[in-house]
Amino acid sequence: AGEDSAMGLPPLPPLLQLPLRQSLPPRPAMTEAEVLAAAHAEGLTLVPSDSATGFKYVKTTKSGRFEADAHGRYLGTFDTAVEAALQVARHLGRAGSAAAVTTAAPPPPAMTEAEVHAAAHAEGLTLVP
Repeated sequence: AGEDSAMGLPPLPPLLQLPLRQSLPPRPAMTEAEVLAAAHAEGLTLVPSDSATGFKYVKTTKSGRFEADAHGRYLGTFDTAVEAALQVARHLGRAGSAAAVTTAAPPPPAMTEAEVHAAAHAEGLTLVP
């Protein structure tokens, strides 16, 4: 008595007798307002994008959740795109998240018909209708 019968060792003290796996209840998703407040409080910038999720480095998974992956580093899967974007901003840091917000240069204006003909002539090309 007083010994672990399988190994012949004394029993563990009560504090060390933890279950092998203890699951925590799922954390509810943050609202968009909560995410924006957290980003503001932490001095972070969420990085917008033209992607389907609306945020750079955030993609939709097959399960419909949102995965954050910045520069090839997996940052987690989240219930909402804004939560994933917050994790990306935290990973990038204050300066990095602000720097990642870049406005793409507008495309050059389309050439007029006269400019097309002048360019073709200058390059020795013949335009075929």
